[in-house]
Amino acid sequence: MALTKEANAAANRLFENRKAAKQYLAVCYGHIELDDMRIESPIAGYQVAEGETPINPTGCPEKLQKDFRMCVGSEDNPGRAALTELHVLARGVYQGNNVTKV
Repeated sequence: MALTKEANAAANRLFENRKAAKQYLAVCYGHIELDDMRIESPIAGYQVAEGETPINPTGCPEKLQKDFRMCVGSEDNPGRAALTELHVLARGVYQGNNVTKV
């Protein structure tokens, strides 16, 4: 959130020119073995399979829900080029599933 229109424009230019570094906190299914990884693969939006329930923690109405999960791009779902560096923060169990917080 920018405090001025000029700051907002400058921030938008950074994102448009892919100059902004982004950091995310994510919970991944399974235990990731390595503590640090670098993944140079395309990233794509997860495609919800027929009959599968989308995962959307925003609480918006069902008809507006969009699954927020991401996946490595494939031939059917190519996504876009990405460089992902991750660092494992914790490994544990959530709702009976092994998970890793990165």
